[in-house]
Amino acid sequence: MSNHFTGLSLGPPLGDQRLDLCDLYAFQSPADPSRTVIILNANPNADALHPDAIYRLNSTPTVIC
Repeated sequence: MSNHFTGLSLGPPLGDQRLDLCDLYAFQSPADPSRTVIILNANPNADALHPDAIYRLNSTPTVIC
């Protein structure tokens, strides 16, 4: 897990650590090549995600040849 903060301010968004999403990883599933694994990690200093925030991840099916 990385521990870097958003932007040049070197602090979490709006000063709230619960809003800081650090990294997004996507890779082909080793168990089923027809599936994609997505991992998202959040600020390790936050106790939990913000209860009023909306965390949205949009994806579009893509075929790579």
